[in-house]
Amino acid sequence: GGAAAAAAARLAAGAGGSSADDMRRQILAERERRRAAMLKEKEERERALAAEDEDPAMAPLNDAVARVAAHADAEASASLLLRIVGNALNNPGEPKYRKVRLANPKIAAAVLDTDGGLVVLECAGFRLVFEDDGGEGDPRVMVLDDASDPAPLSAAFRRLARLAPAAA
Repeated sequence: GGAAAAAAARLAAGAGGSSADDMRRQILAERERRRAAMLKEKEERERALAAEDEDPAMAPLNDAVARVAAHADAEASASLLLRIVGNALNNPGEPKYRKVRLANPKIAAAVLDTDGGLVVLECAGFRLVFEDDGGEGDPRVMVLDDASDPAPLSAAFRRLARLAPAAA
C-alpha cells in the first residue's frame, strides 16, 4: 500500500517521474530564465552605449580616440591611456592615480606625442596644470580633481578598451 500511495501522489502532483527529474526540469528552466535575463541586459547595455556614441557631447572624445587609433603606435598609446584612465576609475580615492606627470617619457609618448592623447585625458576629466618642481624636467601635470564625475572616465575607458582590448 505505501508504495502505491506514493506513486499515486506523484501522479496527482503531475510529477509523472521521479523528484530528481522534476528538480532537473526546474534547474534547466531557471538557467534558461537567467540566460534570457542576461541577454536582455546585454542588449540594453549595447543600446545605451550606441546611444552614447551618437551623443553630440561625446564628439570630442570620439574624435580624439579616432586620432589615437590612427597613430603609428596606436596600440601602445591606447594601452597606456587605458591604464591611466582605468587606474583613476578603479581607485577613486588614491591620489597617485589622479596625477599624471608628462615628464615621464612613456607617458609623454602616449599623451603628448600621440595625436589625440592629451584630448582623451581632458575629455576623461583630467586638466593640465603646471607644478613648480624646482626647474627639474617638464612642469606639466595632468590632474583629476577629487570631486570629478566618473562618467567621463568610464566613457573614455570604454572607447580606449576597443583600441587596446588586451589591456582592458
